[in-house]
Amino acid sequence: MRLKHAIYLMGWMGLTISMGVPAFGESPAKDPQTGQSFEVPYILTQTNHFVVRAIINGKGPFHLVVDTGAPGLFLATEAAKKAGITADPKKFFTTMDELKLEGGPNLKKIKIRVEDPFQLVGMNSLGLPGVKLDGLMGFSVLARYRITLDPSHKKMIWTRLDFNPKESPEDVPMVKKEDMPAELQAMNLLGPAMKFAAMFVGKQPETKRVPQGYGGFAVTEKEKKLIVTQLMADSASAKSGLLLQDEIIKYDGKAAGSITDFTQIMEKKSAGARLPLTVRRAGVEKELEMMLEEGF
Repeated sequence: MRLKHAIYLMGWMGLTISMGVPAFGESPAKDPQTGQSFEVPYILTQTNHFVVRAIINGKGPFHLVVDTGAPGLFLATEAAKKAGITADPKKFFTTMDELKLEGGPNLKKIKIRVEDPFQLVGMNSLGLPGVKLDGLMGFSVLARYRITLDPSHKKMIWTRLDFNPKESPEDVPMVKKEDMPAELQAMNLLGPAMKFAAMFVGKQPETKRVPQGYGGFAVTEKEKKLIVTQLMADSASAKSGLLLQDEIIKYDGKAAGSITDFTQIMEKKSAGARLPLTVRRAGVEKELEMMLEEGF
């Protein structure tokens, strides 16, 4: 029996980042998503940053840079205000209620630093990324996942590890700007400087984003058959009447091919598009139609 699963459509350029290192971690209550894999759409910006979208405390979406060099989660002050996060002026970190990434990864009670990193201020002022960047997502989030990134594919694969990095204590005191090293003070001046430069060179227009259609289901190719193996509650697929173990024999008016063909067709569908399906269930064929939704 040979299985090909949708989440393994990674080309030879794929990069797997497994940041969890048990020797430096702690083991609180096991996350209910442990072991689950999620397809997380990303945007490759004009500045070659990988950016994902997130809902924070039920608000958003916000654009977060996947930054393996950042120690934690940083959110710009404007985005924090929209998310209802108020930083304690006497503490370095605050705690958010929930972080939900497009595609399904969900974390609760994550520590966050409300700040305007000079990198974001500068790039946003000039419009260089093509989208407005709202924050940086670093080790404290990324270390909880095994991340497969393929630049030739439009989605990352995030698999929740049974690991949580040891977080910094909440009572870390704030550092006054005048007490920062001179090099860091100089770097923080770059953001305002680039803002000033934008007045003369002009801001680049943001890239118009057409939301990709989201069905909320996954298929596995088994013995040349496409079988529905995952189905999210309240998703477009669930509303259409699709069920687990349904065999998809036609999609978008054509006979079912390989899982690669199916994925390529799905990637071209925008939110609001209709996806007609013919499935075989207990030997009986059924006609379904799915109205694709936006991820957020």
